[in-house]
Amino acid sequence: MSLACLLGTACDLSADEDEQSRFRLFGDFRLRLEQDWDSLQGDGIERDDRLRLRIRLRGGVEARINDHWSALVAA
Repeated sequence: MSLACLLGTACDLSADEDEQSRFRLFGDFRLRLEQDWDSLQGDGIERDDRLRLRIRLRGGVEARINDHWSALVAA
């Protein structure tokens, strides 16, 4: 509900502002390879040493409502 109120407020900004200055896209990508030694499985049994590939992708949008307020949506 509060997100809808923030977005409604963002739509009421004056028409002379540039659309690109009100909204900003952002994101990051992380790729890493890590060695896992002497770890345990969930039931406590020892796990063989392994090499793990980890991937993370995040992104979002920031909306500037006015000089003092902004809203952020990230996933």
